[in-house]
Amino acid sequence: MAARDSINRRQFLEKSSLIAAAASAAGARAASAQLNNSAAVSVKPVRLGFVGVGIRGTLLMEAAAGIAGVEVKAAADCYKGHLERAQELITPVPEITGDYKQLLSRADIDAVVIATPDHWHLKMAADAVAAGKDVYLEKPVSRTLEDGDALLKLAEALVRAGVDYRPRRPHIE
Repeated sequence: MAARDSINRRQFLEKSSLIAAAASAAGARAASAQLNNSAAVSVKPVRLGFVGVGIRGTLLMEAAAGIAGVEVKAAADCYKGHLERAQELITPVPEITGDYKQLLSRADIDAVVIATPDHWHLKMAADAVAAGKDVYLEKPVSRTLEDGDALLKLAEALVRAGVDYRPRRPHIE
């Protein structure tokens, strides 16, 4: 390479960073289009119920409603205002209830997202699993070590039943 064609380290890093960013953005757009293109994928839809549709639950519900192959079927909350807001935001309009156990008893719901205050997580997750639903919980999944142990025992019982719900723990050295 001739001296006039050479680039210094800074120029190399700038140009390679731009190329990498452009390639990454193009890949992300393609992946997003593929992920949300329901015509490209023929899968059985995942039918969700939301327990707790306050601030966080509503954000999760709106995000889920935007994913191809996901149907938001119902929402449960003890505050009527949250339920009315959920019906305004989601199309098709989900059914609403003030009793989360009513939501869990529905055969047309595959999984539940629990977005309630932390002290309800263990009880609601245990009830959902007992009803045969998959469960999504955000951290903290429990408030106490005892609640955490109870959730782990629940997960271990499911593993013995043939469903692997064991939490994935990062390897720490």
